[in-house]
Amino acid sequence: MPSISCTEFDQLLAQKDKFLLVFTQPGCPVCPPYMDAIGKVESRMPDIDVAELPISVGEDPCEDLADRFKVGTTPTAIFFRNGKVEKVLHPTGDSQKDQENLLALARGPQEASSEPQASPAPSESELPRTPSEASPTSPSPAPSPAP
Repeated sequence: MPSISCTEFDQLLAQKDKFLLVFTQPGCPVCPPYMDAIGKVESRMPDIDVAELPISVGEDPCEDLADRFKVGTTPTAIFFRNGKVEKVLHPTGDSQKDQENLLALARGPQEASSEPQASPAPSESELPRTPSEASPTSPSPAPSPAP
């Protein structure tokens, strides 16, 4: 995975449909294991370009880029699709979970979620207005007992 400079970022973003940019920092103890997790799945994400952007707080022109994307901690991985931020990832502390999160990016937004999708709520015009408009499977009220 190549390291890029902040001056290369805008050019790469304009050229790539899917792009994962990982902000790292020298001396960051979490960065190397997270970069290892990315390295382990990078070959399984062939349509996503991955690059590392090392930043040094207080002395780096790339700080403006980190501020632009509200990077508060390192590592921070930002996934761009068609030039727009789609997802921001941070390490979970579990290398396997980090790899799964990264692979979900490769599958795309619809395949990434395994949770069932809720049905949309009916519009006001679709709601029954009177009991006779209610569903035919609705039980009828019980007849009143005879005196």
